[in-house]
Amino acid sequence: MKNNIGYLFEKYYDEYKNAPDKEKVFNELFLNQDVKDFLSMLVNKYLLNYHNLRPYKQDFYQDALISLTNSFENFDQSLNVPLFSYIINNINYAFLNEVDDLSDIKRSKGVTQNLRLLAKLLKDNPNNEEYVRKAFKEETDIEKDSTVDSYFEMLNSGKNTLSLDNNGNDSSSSYLDYVESDSLNPLELLLDESKQEILDNHLKEDLNFREYDYLTRNIGWHRKSETMQEIANNENVSKQYVSKVVSQAKEKLKKSSLIEELKKYR
Repeated sequence: MKNNIGYLFEKYYDEYKNAPDKEKVFNELFLNQDVKDFLSMLVNKYLLNYHNLRPYKQDFYQDALISLTNSFENFDQSLNVPLFSYIINNINYAFLNEVDDLSDIKRSKGVTQNLRLLAKLLKDNPNNEEYVRKAFKEETDIEKDSTVDSYFEMLNSGKNTLSLDNNGNDSSSSYLDYVESDSLNPLELLLDESKQEILDNHLKEDLNFREYDYLTRNIGWHRKSETMQEIANNENVSKQYVSKVVSQAKEKLKKSSLIEELKKYR
């Protein structure tokens, strides 16, 4: 497996070096089933030691894709280091950083799961905040009121998730408007499985890898939200470039059938 995948990476890297359209090479690389299987295997193997991080498997997979991209872009052949080893080291380093970022996970429930629970409690018990707080504490084993306050702030600010109106329903800033806003995270909190699948399919099919990567990181789709400046800093590009890619992605989604498909499930 190691020799085969190493050879495959070298093959794509040789194409990448001489390709006028490097994005095309990346798109082909990430769609290659052997590459997808290999990265999934790395993620699964790493998460064997972190049972409570398994809900964040998609985060680790995206980190592996980003590390693979960075490896191709930054690989220095003069260092006389095998490309395969360079890629694996970068991916492992990304995984370590991801574990550090998720160190605040409480027991088996993470931030995303807790936010989803709070959103459901609010929808099921409108205008009954006292009960919601009590039930939320019991379900999550959270003890401090200040921690509960922080979840309410995340949920209602629109910075980390969809906000709710006073009736406990989806607000006007709903999933239909996500392409208009950079602040919704994570969208999947208030989407049922049908809507999640529709949106996920459009994100994967309508966008190229970089558009998918920057947009999902910015809006917090299956991962933590990042500002455009944070993405720019992590990718060593300008904020203007990130903004341009995100805007391109949104325009593609606006022109697709996404909105019409979602309306069927309102």
